[in-house]
Amino acid sequence: MVAITYDMEVTSAISAAKMFKAFVLDADNLIPKILPAAIKGVEIVEGDGGVGSVKLITFGEGTSQLKSMKHRIDGLDKDNFTYSYTLIEGDALMSEIESITYHIKIVPSADGGSICKNRSIYHTKGDAQVTEEQIKAGKEKAMGLFKVVETYLQANPDAFNNRTPQSYHTFHSHRPPTKPRHERPNIPFVTHIKETQDPDEALSLFNKYHQMGSKHDYPSYSSLIYKLARARNFEPVETLLHSIRTYNVRCRESLFVALIQHYGKSNLPHKAIELFSTMRSYNCTRTLQSFNTLLNVLVDSGMFDEAIEMFKGCSKMGFRPNSVSFNVMIKGWLEKGEWERARQVFDEMLDREVEPSVVTFNCQIGFLCKNGEIDKAKGLFAEMVRKGKHPNAVTFALLMEGYCNLGKYKEAKKMMFDMEYQGCKVSLVNYGVLMSDLGRRGKIDDAKDLLLEMKKRQFKPDTVMYNIMINYLCKEGRTAEAYKVLVEMQVGGCEPNAATYRMMVDGFCSLGEYEDGLKVLNAMLMSRHCPRVETFCCLIVGLIGSGKINDACFMLEEMEKRKMRLDLKSWEALVRDACGGDSGVTELVTDLASAY
Repeated sequence: MVAITYDMEVTSAISAAKMFKAFVLDADNLIPKILPAAIKGVEIVEGDGGVGSVKLITFGEGTSQLKSMKHRIDGLDKDNFTYSYTLIEGDALMSEIESITYHIKIVPSADGGSICKNRSIYHTKGDAQVTEEQIKAGKEKAMGLFKVVETYLQANPDAFNNRTPQSYHTFHSHRPPTKPRHERPNIPFVTHIKETQDPDEALSLFNKYHQMGSKHDYPSYSSLIYKLARARNFEPVETLLHSIRTYNVRCRESLFVALIQHYGKSNLPHKAIELFSTMRSYNCTRTLQSFNTLLNVLVDSGMFDEAIEMFKGCSKMGFRPNSVSFNVMIKGWLEKGEWERARQVFDEMLDREVEPSVVTFNCQIGFLCKNGEIDKAKGLFAEMVRKGKHPNAVTFALLMEGYCNLGKYKEAKKMMFDMEYQGCKVSLVNYGVLMSDLGRRGKIDDAKDLLLEMKKRQFKPDTVMYNIMINYLCKEGRTAEAYKVLVEMQVGGCEPNAATYRMMVDGFCSLGEYEDGLKVLNAMLMSRHCPRVETFCCLIVGLIGSGKINDACFMLEEMEKRKMRLDLKSWEALVRDACGGDSGVTELVTDLASAY
């Protein structure tokens, strides 16, 4: 028997006490809850759960290659955050491994977080050897699982707080603490606001501190305004802005820049204009940054005539337009399909001696490629190089997309070799173009091969890459495979975003698998992502049709918490199902919707 040992360390912003509680002590309950597709359940088959006990771990549907495994608890020290166990049986051992022993120790770090130290000892059968690929795969899965737990704790800061033993707080790292370069005073309200997930609760906390006599300053106002704006709750934002003006609180321009962007995303461009025009009354100086931000909001909101007037009046406001200003205007003309007008702005940019940026060329190259003018795009690419601008990965990705739009996949892939020859590193965005093209053409298996090729070239797929794969698998009706990709990305340490969960829920709903869709949506809510109204509506209608009334009511409650409402079409479907297709449904729906 040969023993092969490797060590691994993973850092976390979560405290050692909380991480040990979640990752070790309560893992049997927590991990099946947050990763049901990877771990279906854990049960004790021998012993009482202490040292010497044997646990059976049953894997979920997302890990088709693994069915189950057993491990024996060898040691547990709750005071020193150490845990040892041995994998003694199961598919994970493969043919050449007798057992694997794991020694885990979680130690506090100087910044209040923690370091998870993991030693793995492979005991092989006879003279068998464990390959580097096997060790690397084991490391990635262990790190991925740790990061999934960390993500859950970050999204649920109150989890495990009330069950942490006091002795955990007295443990100190043997490593000497390092003094931070710039120590900032701990502002209680700001600390609390960052830990509070619910914007309404944060607002109540703000008022509570004020009633207790606390005088709020800029960090307090800004932290709350950011949170409310992200939730698109602008009514209290405007009340807070009024207070800022009343108490003459000096603000940074970054606060107004963020608010202008949020107004734009919420289709409230007139609010953005009003805020920009009143910035100076908040004791804040406007710069070209806030000007460009508003200019971009106007273009994105379809108010291009207003953007033109604002751009023309730039000098009257005391600003000299820079490359960002010109790029926004070029983008606006290109979105209207006005190539010649965009080129006029480009020429004006050169006449006014404003240096074009890579973005300036990229937006023009992208426009030409989308319109099938690949030769013209390559000519602009050559002009870009002549002017001393180095193309980046996005530049090549735009050209690759142009080739793909013309059905020239091979030429597009060849460009990745060309870009490396020209000194530009291949990026995930380039692989994303190829994967999207394969997905659009229904070549899902080729897209999977491309994902494997990426990994062999040491490219770690990000959320966007996984989302491309999940999106096209769901569109092809291969939702079960998409679900396995979701599990793979989580285990690999890649966090799903709102779009990931939405595509999975919509995929299950499209196949009538509403209970599976509900499971994914629950995971989505647990991760603090908010589904779209359409996703809620589709799932509720399906659950009602499947007789899952309680689950549908739960969904309605979740919608209510987020101030969302069912649309008229969903109400009609619900009432029609309840009334068995009665002809008076439409009138009843109208009455219900108005009452609701």
